[in-house]
Amino acid sequence: MKKQELENIRKVTGSFNDYLVEELRDPKFASEYINAAIEDDDVTYFLHALGNVVKAQGMTEVTKRAGINRENAYKAVSKEGNPTIKNVSKLLNAVGLTLVTEPLEKRPTRKAA
Repeated sequence: MKKQELENIRKVTGSFNDYLVEELRDPKFASEYINAAIEDDDVTYFLHALGNVVKAQGMTEVTKRAGINRENAYKAVSKEGNPTIKNVSKLLNAVGLTLVTEPLEKRPTRKAA
């Protein structure tokens, strides 16, 4: 790959990442983002999404509001993370969200590709 092609990829990726960070500061968007990750039925997607929201809103500030050590928060949302429901709830609350459930029949069904 040529140097200019790599630079173009970095510009596009950087722009998307900047866009995503800005959007994740909005609680409604962050909620939809995390819910989409939950629908994938893979805890690593959920933890990654939660981590992105926390980082977008400022890890230091969020962990202070949550009463969680920064290092523990980073571990909790990592690929190897295995956070307690208590810590997930604290992080969600600190970014202005909450964990809720709903009956399965209310959930939209996914169509096969």
